[in-house]
Amino acid sequence: MNDEPIPTFWHWFFHGVAKRPGYRRVANAWGLFHLGLGSIVAFVVEVDFQELAKGALLPLMAILVGLTFSWAGNVNSIMQTEEVRKFLSEKGGPLEYVYTFQLCILINIAVISAWCVPLLDLPYLLPCQTRAPVEGAMAAMLFAAVSLAVRTGWHAVVGSNMLLLRKLIQRGRSGRDTA
Repeated sequence: MNDEPIPTFWHWFFHGVAKRPGYRRVANAWGLFHLGLGSIVAFVVEVDFQELAKGALLPLMAILVGLTFSWAGNVNSIMQTEEVRKFLSEKGGPLEYVYTFQLCILINIAVISAWCVPLLDLPYLLPCQTRAPVEGAMAAMLFAAVSLAVRTGWHAVVGSNMLLLRKLIQRGRSGRDTA
């Protein structure tokens, strides 16, 4: 039995285990895309954030979290097969995949939490002259966060499907080898 301690999620996130640190999965060139998209949406769409959070985004984000959890559960069962375990040992080990799915869930929870802030109806502490640029920047960040959550949720689906395909392809090959 291997008594070596398992690196924590936060160790993987800040330092990495077999590959680059986990934060690099979201802090990359795609971040500029998300910020750009968030800025465009914030500039084009005139919306009351409380109404948007209540009526649309929080329910949609709850659905996204549910989908991410279900795909992560699917991956847990797929990762227990011999074909996939062999593949994972070549691709950075199971920690890379497990913690990547955990990062998707963390991002979804953080985005939902960020979108709950407008629901708090906090008083404005900024003078009227600086309120508009700050609100615009906050809107861009909130919309960028939604874009990031959708992307990471999609990556959970893609990662799960890739592992399932790896399992099926390997089983197909081993079936042909014995026939």
